[in-house]
Formats: sequence, C-alpha cells, structure tokens
Amino acid sequence: MRKQLVLVAAGAMVLGLAGTATAQNKAQGLAIVPYFAYNVPAVLASESNFLEMKPKGAPFVGIQLEMGLSKAMSVGVGGGITMGQSLDINDISTATSTTMASSDISSPRIYGVLSIRPAGRRPNGAVTPLAIELGGGVAFWRFSANSQVVTPSEWNGTEPFAFAGLAYNVPIGPRASVQLFGRAIGGFGYSSKGLDTYNAAPPPSNVKSKFNLGFMVGAGIRVGR
Repeated sequence: MRKQLVLVAAGAMVLGLAGTATAQNKAQGLAIVPYFAYNVPAVLASESNFLEMKPKGAPFVGIQLEMGLSKAMSVGVGGGITMGQSLDINDISTATSTTMASSDISSPRIYGVLSIRPAGRRPNGAVTPLAIELGGGVAFWRFSANSQVVTPSEWNGTEPFAFAGLAYNVPIGPRASVQLFGRAIGGFGYSSKGLDTYNAAPPPSNVKSKFNLGFMVGAGIRVGR
C-alpha cells in the first residue's frame, strides 16, 4: 500500500503543477526524444551477512514524449528497456562475496516526467539549455527462462521508482538538439512470488528489498518544440 501511495502522491504533484501551468499559459508544442543511456542499478534485495540480489549495470534504450505547458515547464511520458542485463545472487556471509546463482534479466520501465527550464525558451520557441527533471514510474523486473533460480517466472516483479536529474540541450538545428542527461533513481522496493517463497522455505530467511539508489546517464536527440 505504501508503494501505491507514493505513486499516487507523485502523480498528483505532477498533475497539479501541470494544471496550474496550463491555466496560465498556452501549450508550447510537442517534442520527441529517443535516447540511449547506461543504467547503474542498486542492490535489488538483501539480508545482512547472508545474501544479496545484485543487478549489473547495462545499456538502456528509451523514448520520451514531451508536451510544453509554458515557457518554463513541460510534462512528458517515457519508457524503455535494458539490453544484455544480468543479475547475481551473492553469498555475503564472509568478507569476500561468492556468486551462488545468476540470471539474464531485463528491466523495462515506464514513467512520467516534469521538466522545469529556469531560463524558459528562446524567442523562436526553442528550449534553453538547462532543465530540471522530476518524475516517477514503475520498473518491471523480468527473469530469463534460462535463469539459475527455481521457477524464473515467479521471480518476475515490479518496483515503483522516483527520479530527479538534470538535462542539457545542445542545438543542432532550428527544431532539434542533442539532449544530455543524468538521473538519480530511487527504488521503493522489489517484490515477487519467488522471493516470498524463498523466504518462507526452511530455514526461514528475510531477504527483502529496501529503498535503493541507482543512476542513469545518457544522450538523445530532441526533435520538436
């Protein structure tokens, strides 16, 4: 329930700000941003001095659609997926961790984003370079059928997340720019039937997901206003 409340609150904040901006200004047009990034996730779940589930960093491809609400603000939706990602289940009961099992995984995600440009837009409608990004969404953790965990499909799970970051645009044409960005991503807890089953099996364990912080850096081509 707490995870759902976090998403509802984040959505209400974005919609509230969007509504205010719309009432005060006319829309400034649409822009599409296909991008390529590198995602560095945090530990997915763990129990101190026992075990951890640790995804590895991986390339990420995505696309984002933005709608301008004012000269200084826009909202958008986006999504993407990791490529060639894997996860290790490590024994951390000793000073040197040992990999007990591994799995090929993917972590597609969808999100909403609010972009704030302190300097607004240029007279021709083009965006100024710097933007502050705030958003949130859901990551879908998917385990490959050739995973070394028992019943991989039962380990498929979801994780709400929120992010904050900066974007910087370098113009390459009247309606296009290279958009560089970096985001800090906070995960609010992965859960799955497989993890619940593992914890319930004797001897009982308490491997669980906590708030975690990961990062993403990337670049895209922003086309439109």
